[in-house]
Formats: sequence, structure tokens, C-alpha cells
Amino acid sequence: MFDIKKIRHMRLGVMTQYSGSGFFAGKVPVGTHGEYDFHDHDFIELALVTAGSVTHLHQNRAHKLHCGDILLIAPGIVHAYCEAQTLEIYNLMR
Repeated sequence: MFDIKKIRHMRLGVMTQYSGSGFFAGKVPVGTHGEYDFHDHDFIELALVTAGSVTHLHQNRAHKLHCGDILLIAPGIVHAYCEAQTLEIYNLMR
């Protein structure tokens, strides 16, 4: 089950739960996303990059993401972001 307390990287974002669906959505505004904060989840995370760019790190790989890119992160995948100064993302989690 989704535990909102485990969302450390949603620092200044606002999480919204959709009535009884188990889905949560939130925005991480520009300049607020952590860097090199490796973590994992026990839920699925869908991230939509809505501004800027970022490097997503996982499994000793680095992938550059840009505005309009969508990232799907499975439960248990240890990951982090770097070069996130211009990043804005929206997350959908379940």
C-alpha cells in the first residue's frame, strides 16, 4: 500500500489523493527536487517532466530526460536525480 510518508523527494510539492482510488498525484516545482538522493519505493511511480531537464540515475546508468519525457519507475528500483536545477515534474503514484 502507498505510504505518503515515504515520499522524501516530494519536498515542497503538494500531494493529492484521488478519492478511494489509491492514486496520488503531486507537483515538484522548479528548484525543489533533491539531487543524488538515492531511494526506492514500494509502489509504481510515473513521472512527467514538465519543465527543464534532468539526469535520472539507476542501476549504474544515467539517462537524460527533457520536458515532455515520461518515466515509469517500478517498485524496488533504487534511483536518484542529478542536474535537477531546472526540473519540474508531476508524479502519479500507486
